[in-house]
Amino acid sequence: MASVITELSVCQGCLCLHANGEWDPDDVECVAGFERWHEEHPDWHLAVGGEHRDGCPNRTAGPGGYVECDCDDLGFSWSACDVCGVHLGGDRYRMTVFGPEEASHV
Repeated sequence: MASVITELSVCQGCLCLHANGEWDPDDVECVAGFERWHEEHPDWHLAVGGEHRDGCPNRTAGPGGYVECDCDDLGFSWSACDVCGVHLGGDRYRMTVFGPEEASHV
């Protein structure tokens, strides 16, 4: 059974690579880092998003009173992407890592 290992802060490139299987082919560093991460963690799987945060500052009321939340949009950051390691500033997004139960202590 898979369990949550951790949540990551990822760049737009890694988000697109995971969701669509493609990203700007000229962004060689991001693509190579994304592929390297998967080679280093063959039993781990990424999923877009993370756990909802109570008191989310991005919570807005949608049509009909439906509450929308943008907890997974972490905003602009200069920190390195947790997957590819690229240090370029840009928007970061939350992704969750799942893996075998015995790895959940990592």
